[in-house]
Amino acid sequence: KYQAYDLLGGEGVSVQPSATPYKIGLDRRGDDYVLSGDPLTFLLTPGASLRIYTLTGDLVWEDVDSGIGQLTWDGRSRSQEKVAGSGIYLYVAERDGMTKIGKIAVLRDAR
Repeated sequence: KYQAYDLLGGEGVSVQPSATPYKIGLDRRGDDYVLSGDPLTFLLTPGASLRIYTLTGDLVWEDVDSGIGQLTWDGRSRSQEKVAGSGIYLYVAERDGMTKIGKIAVLRDAR
């Protein structure tokens, strides 16, 4: 089992990551490494936006829910080129002026 930690806010916006720590694996295909494992799913208030930051405040990823109440993140940065490294990340969910902040742990394969 996992536990997600809410740091701030909550009323009016809900968000729940599917797993923390989120495990990102790398598999070798020929001369390349490719991501393996399931994406991290966030269940959140329909229509909410979600941003993921490093602890130093760098934006890693962002998306807006289309109304189904679910977003997935595969561990890549916004540029889709760099895989997020192991560590603690902050997520910020917002909708209608309400904000909820929490943290997730990411464990990346060291290869």
